[in-house]
Amino acid sequence: MTARNLRSAFASYRANIEIARDPDERPMVRDAAWSRAAKARTRLERAFTALEAGAAS
Repeated sequence: MTARNLRSAFASYRANIEIARDPDERPMVRDAAWSRAAKARTRLERAFTALEAGAAS
């Protein structure tokens, strides 16, 4: 994953987690934001794992 993709995934995570935690948002919007944030977090975790594996070799 490139640096640009990492920044994009992190920005997506941050934006969606803010929406998901906003008590003024409707429950359906919050649920969708939680789902999108979880997917972005998974992308970040996989990218970090790949970077660590590459650095260890």
